[in-house]
Amino acid sequence: MSGKKRFLWIAALAFCAVLALSCGGGGGSGGTGGGLVISWSPGSGLPAAGNVELVRDAASTPSLLVLDVVVYGPLSDVYGIAFHLSYDESVFVFAGASKTTILDDVSCSGACIQFPTPDETNPDLLIVSMSRTGNVGGVALPDQPNVFMTLQFTPVAAGSSGLSFVPGTAKVCDPALPDCVDLSGTWTGGIVLVS
Repeated sequence: MSGKKRFLWIAALAFCAVLALSCGGGGGSGGTGGGLVISWSPGSGLPAAGNVELVRDAASTPSLLVLDVVVYGPLSDVYGIAFHLSYDESVFVFAGASKTTILDDVSCSGACIQFPTPDETNPDLLIVSMSRTGNVGGVALPDQPNVFMTLQFTPVAAGSSGLSFVPGTAKVCDPALPDCVDLSGTWTGGIVLVS
């Protein structure tokens, strides 16, 4: 090999080594959740009228778990939904939410949700509510899975944690305010795995 070819070959190797090191080749650490994979193991819910469960959404990625809050129909006169979710924030954290238009109509065009918020006094608790507004009737849910909202979570550290509805906080409400009649049946969460 000539001197010029040998120099170019060594320079190319050195460039590749620098590139691999600067891009984190061969490992390295990122920020919170860097390189971690988050996945969902659902509970054993039944698709019966009034039952509520968390279902993995197709928008999920290895670094983002997207769960749909599904209420099974048929149900009539649904005004809102409220629940608390408990989980271990040292394993994964709440990253955002979006609502569907299932409760919207002329009387409620977009201002119907209190976005989920972590409880400041208990970081392992997510408080969620979504309802219609004002003195209006409820909506009818067809005989199918009805997605009310999506919740997003990101990994923090390897481990596993239940994502569970807190008993006594979960309701699908009719319009009988201020105290709603709970229309729901069984509430099913699952287990989040981070590796």
